Amino acid sequence: MRILVVDDNPDDVVVLHLAAEQLWPGVVLDVVETGDEALTHLAGPGTERAGVVLLDWNLPGITAHEVIARIRAHDEWDRVPIVVCSGEDDPVIADSAALTAP
Repeated sequence: MRILVVDDNPDDVVVLHLAAEQLWPGVVLDVVETGDEALTHLAGPGTERAGVVLLDWNLPGITAHEVIARIRAHDEWDRVPIVVCSGEDDPVIADSAALTAP
């Protein structure tokens, strides 16, 4: 299984990596820091497709909302599950993420 992690916080990436290894031994994490890098990675020739995208809500550059919209608009990626991750405890952010990523 491959997971594309989109997160600019190295500490969060370490935690996600440790958790993923325990849950799914042998999992491969492809890590990028921005939404633009995520879209480039998904479009890369010869890139094995991620089974899941773990997406930080607070990204530098284009927003997580825009990343989700672009993934959903792409014929080859529109069914890739997206899990939005955030350290925020604001219910408005949680509602917005849930509504953005059906």
